[in-house]
Amino acid sequence: MKPSPPLGIGIDVSKNTLDVVFLLPETSLHFVVPNNKSGIKILIKKCSFSSSSSFPKIVMESTGRYHLLCALLLSSARLDVRVINPLLARRYLSSAVRKVKTDKADALVLAQVAQFEKRLPKPFSATKTDILIRQKMGLLTSLEKQIQTFQAVLRNYSDFQDTLELSRSMTEQTLLDSLKTIQKQREHLEGEISQLIAQQKGFSHSQKILQSIPGISAFTASLLLFLLDTSCQNPKQWVAFCGLDISVRQSGTWKGRGKLTKRGNSYVRKRLFHSAWGAMMTNPDFRSYYDSLRQAGHSYVESLLIISRKLLRISFALLQKNIPFDSSFSLFS
Repeated sequence: MKPSPPLGIGIDVSKNTLDVVFLLPETSLHFVVPNNKSGIKILIKKCSFSSSSSFPKIVMESTGRYHLLCALLLSSARLDVRVINPLLARRYLSSAVRKVKTDKADALVLAQVAQFEKRLPKPFSATKTDILIRQKMGLLTSLEKQIQTFQAVLRNYSDFQDTLELSRSMTEQTLLDSLKTIQKQREHLEGEISQLIAQQKGFSHSQKILQSIPGISAFTASLLLFLLDTSCQNPKQWVAFCGLDISVRQSGTWKGRGKLTKRGNSYVRKRLFHSAWGAMMTNPDFRSYYDSLRQAGHSYVESLLIISRKLLRISFALLQKNIPFDSSFSLFS
């Protein structure tokens, strides 16, 4: 007879292994499997319980790309997989009396999260296409960082050459040409990501709505549709997800200066900042709004961050109403 299901299952993910804890009524069962297809198949077999109606939740942390294979295969086996923010697990860990930091202990905490946490995220439902998009986004993020570093080095080098009136060698010119090639490949990669997202059901029309907003490119529109939950009831959830919300620092009568939480998706935050700059430079209404923010005492960066939040709220409202952007919309509402 197959065993009864545990109260919760926690999986601590690393690059090479998966530490798994089955939380039982009076004890816990810990074992380790490789973080590959064969190891995850072993885990799926161990999750064959007698009662499928009361199957426990399986909780793991979001760990870049290392959790994706496990979450994909477990969800494909119709298991209830929840991928959580590490901050949630840390909250449970900090409440423990004994401060133990091992893979086994972390998996036990995640099993406890699976049993007790009432506000877990929705079951993992990403497809291979979703994961491919996220992989390409990670590659794009790394590529852009390399391009920025390379640009800074070549700019300083070229300025120094111009000051001394030195000519470029063939090798130096090749490096400049290589940078242009990489930049073109970045554009191609953005196009691939946009195309993959646009092919998803219902995204093509929504993408056109977002592109009607000043400063929002086709690529940024694709990112917003892919990463943000369009079923949210309030745009504040989008703002928080992008890390554009302001942290409150207050104690008694003292009130400190608020700062961005920066806990959300850093890449989307960067793209929205670029979109805010584009809207300010190309649209007279956004330019007027920017000027009013500067006159009110906000810095250049603060003003563009405020416009970034405004773009998110406009995007949310337009998608809710299923209408494109119109110049008659008030930016101050």
